[in-house]
Amino acid sequence: SSKFVVKALGAVGNAIDPNVEQLKIGHYWDDYDKSKANNNFKENSLIEAVRYCHQFSTPDLSNNYKLLFNCILKLLWKANCLDNENRRFTSTSLRDHLKTKENWIPLRKIIFLLLSDVKPLNKKYWSSICKILVELFNLQNAPQEAIQYLEYKDEPLDIEAQSGVNIPEEKDTLFSLSENRIRHPGGFDIHLSTIHGVKGETHDATLVMETKNHSYDIKELLNHLANIDDKKITQIRKAKFSRQLYVAASRPRHLLCLAIHQDHINDKQKQALRLLGWKINNVQ
Repeated sequence: SSKFVVKALGAVGNAIDPNVEQLKIGHYWDDYDKSKANNNFKENSLIEAVRYCHQFSTPDLSNNYKLLFNCILKLLWKANCLDNENRRFTSTSLRDHLKTKENWIPLRKIIFLLLSDVKPLNKKYWSSICKILVELFNLQNAPQEAIQYLEYKDEPLDIEAQSGVNIPEEKDTLFSLSENRIRHPGGFDIHLSTIHGVKGETHDATLVMETKNHSYDIKELLNHLANIDDKKITQIRKAKFSRQLYVAASRPRHLLCLAIHQDHINDKQKQALRLLGWKINNVQ
């Protein structure tokens, strides 16, 4: 379903240098672009942002919550609403201001209501939401720019069309979408990301791909993963990646996979990993 979250991660995701021996996320999927990992979406109205959040909805609402909260700030800027020091509201000053008026929790409820898709986003429902926002921030006499920002838009946001993505007729293979996503024939998307980019998230399934920063990262930790070596890791780079791998491995609810080159794992390690419950497959 659209709520099924699958991510493919690597420690090294920056641009590929063809003159240097390396292994990065882009070597696994040509269309990966780390610069797209930061959300460059720019909405023209609040409802566009809400539809964007619905289209890229995941059980982890933190990024979408932040996007909508920033949209509320933008609405107040367009309405020329200022804080007690006659300055534009920031996220901190707005939170403090609303808490003094006991309106902080109502605003959070509205945002989470907008993030949920339990009700159809039709004109009637949108009008009721905007009415609450207008009353919450006293926007009855707001400038036209703020009113337009709250207006209902009929056309849903088509992210793929905006990005120039051509969805192939033959849908039995993986193909690229916008936002560093891959469409799987099973009907779900695989999100590509650095390990750093998913800290705090929760996934249904996570694939951690071996990358190279001076050395092949998963290869360096295989003896520890297989419980062959239980010595404390003292090397700085190795210790850093061990923390990253822990972050990546603790994301999924159901399935964790590691991808490593077959030349980087020996029979002793395979046997030890199998005893720990790992299933090992050769894939091409």
